Order: sequence, then C-alpha cells, then structure tokens
Amino acid sequence: MFTPLIRTVVLFSLVVFAVRIMGKREQAQLQPYEIVIAVMLAELAGIPMADMGIPLLFGVIPILTILLVHYLLSTIMLHSERARSFLCGRPTIVIEKGRILMNELRRMRCNLNDLLEQLRAQQATLDSVEYAIFEPGGRLNVILKSPKRPLTPADMSVTTEPATLPTPVVLDGKLHRQNLRSEGLDPNRFQAELSRLGYGNVRDIVIATVDDQKVLIVQGGGPYDTLQSYPMQGGKGAQA
Repeated sequence: MFTPLIRTVVLFSLVVFAVRIMGKREQAQLQPYEIVIAVMLAELAGIPMADMGIPLLFGVIPILTILLVHYLLSTIMLHSERARSFLCGRPTIVIEKGRILMNELRRMRCNLNDLLEQLRAQQATLDSVEYAIFEPGGRLNVILKSPKRPLTPADMSVTTEPATLPTPVVLDGKLHRQNLRSEGLDPNRFQAELSRLGYGNVRDIVIATVDDQKVLIVQGGGPYDTLQSYPMQGGKGAQA
C-alpha cells in the first residue's frame, strides 16, 4: 500500500531537485534543448509512478543522467559561442528600422497575426516599433521609435534619488527579525515605532517593508486598510 506512495514521493522529489539544480533561468524561459529535457523528465518520472512492475532505479538513473547531460551542455555553452548558437539558436530581427522583414518571418514559420499578437502583449503598435527581435527562447523584444518612447528623468535633465530595494520585515503578521537587523533596526524599537503609528499588534499587519532610505511601507489587516508610507529614523518619505 505504501510502496506507490514512497515511489511517487521519491520521484517527485528527484524531479524538483533536478529543476532546482538547473537554475532559475530554466524556470522563467526554456531554450529548445531545455524543453526536451523538461518533457523527458516528466516522462521518466511518470512511467515508474504508474507501473509498479518497473524498478524504481529505472526512473532514478535516467533522471540523474539527464541532469548530468544538462550540466555538461551548460558548461560547454558557457565557453563556446558556436555551441550556444547550435543548441539555442540566434536572435532574429523581424522588424528593422520600422520595416517588417517578411523573409525572416517566413523562415521562422511566423505569420503576421502571430507578430501582431506578440506586439499587443508588449503594448506596442506597428507604427511605434523601430526594431523587433525574436529571442532564441521565443520571446519578442521591442525597441520603440524615439518619439514613441516614454519620457525619462534623463530626457528632462532631472536628478533623481538612487533606486532602493525594500526589505520585507513583516509578512502575514510575522516579524522577520533577521531582515530588520540587516537594515540596522532593533526589533523592539521597530515594534514601538509601529505602535506609535497606530499598529499595536504585529499580527494585525499584512505586510511591512523598509528600504535603504528608512521609509516604512505598511498595510494593516483591516478590510479598508491600504498601503501607507512613513519616514523612519530621519529617513525620507511622507505619508501616502
């Protein structure tokens, strides 16, 4: 009775381990050879799960072998441009200087409806695109024409503050003391600061973050509570 359960847990854990070892890039965007690996991992894990007559090692050994092959291919591609081009392909320009390159679209087996769909996903229109490039993973990247690009502070010669990375210090009513200390904040003094701002109990807070400028962004757990911003310890910020 417990044998199928144990086999399933073992194979599932092994596949999750293999995906984690392959890295985060594979989870976000698969190259062609990585799609093959993903399909094979699913098949190799599924067959021993469904058929109790197949030894467990017949699933474990091939999965570990594929993991080794992936590691070798990744290492080769790190050092060989030719290997990267062969296994992953090259970017393809399909719109150049505002002109659709129909020959490139046909070579990719891509029609105009597919191109328009991808442009809509990028919130771009044909007349606003200077370059459109299909990346090896299948994603379309768009470079807009200069008059169509969003205005930036640099265009207006405006000096802005450096970007900051908010650190979560309260999540779902739980205080993350290590994150607080990494921001140079004492947990007890932080809770006193929350009380001063009207948040008496940490358990009633949905989320709270602190950035490099010591700006606290917090939302209480009430049905009408919204995100509020407060300066801390001389940091910059104002109540939202």
